[in-house]
Amino acid sequence: ISLHNLGKEASENARKSLEVQFGLIKAGEKKKRLEQATEQPFPTQKVVYGKLPTKRAITNVLDAVLPHYRYASLPELNAILRRYNVMADRGAENSVIYRTHGLVYRVLDEGGNKVGVPVKASAIYTKPTLSFLEQRFKENAPKKEAYKKQLQSAIDWGLTKPVRSLAVFEKELQKEAISLVIRQNEEGFVYGLTYIDHRSKCVFNGSDLGKAYSAKGVLGRCGILQTPAPKKSKETKQVQTQTKGRSAKTETAWNKEAALQILDRLLKPDQHDTGIPYELR
Repeated sequence: ISLHNLGKEASENARKSLEVQFGLIKAGEKKKRLEQATEQPFPTQKVVYGKLPTKRAITNVLDAVLPHYRYASLPELNAILRRYNVMADRGAENSVIYRTHGLVYRVLDEGGNKVGVPVKASAIYTKPTLSFLEQRFKENAPKKEAYKKQLQSAIDWGLTKPVRSLAVFEKELQKEAISLVIRQNEEGFVYGLTYIDHRSKCVFNGSDLGKAYSAKGVLGRCGILQTPAPKKSKETKQVQTQTKGRSAKTETAWNKEAALQILDRLLKPDQHDTGIPYELR
């Protein structure tokens, strides 16, 4: 083949075909798409309890999220809503609301704790009930597949640089308009990652993208070693359960009795006859 002006004449066609094949952002469009990702319809501020009426504040967030983002499960939806201090709550499995297929929306504080009075989904004018959301889950699931490769490529790109913590990884993803939601237990053990791609408006659980994008896979690629907390024995759990079940008065009395027993043993004089005067013993 002719090598004359090969770089100028052939490289652009090759680049365009690669962008299509691997679902990459097309050259020249990145800045525009990043700007679009940070624009409305998203709310500019998180919900602050008491600043607006609870129902109105929740409705504002739902109007911005539900029609525009692609989510295929309640946890994926909550990954977006929690960024704005809102969550969709089905309640505990043994609760009435769960058994009756109900749903409420709640405001969260900055620590992720529920505050204020819950608002029934049926009380909101758009009726974002559980049945409505389940229909959206079915519609969104196949639509997300077209954007999976694009997100995988962005994550791989973020991991090409030396990344030694999830905080650094999160900042790298933010440059690509991707939010990282880290799920961890009370001991700080990371057990899951969720990615929110604000360009494609898609939400993916890490394991759904593949093992390399799950919490274990990403931590391994970052060189971060996690040691799970030791499992508590059955006896330890029973003791903890019993302790939690005590009233404050009973627990205080128990602690006092234990302390007195320890003091009695410590202050008990030596019984051996060593020839030392009693006063010194």
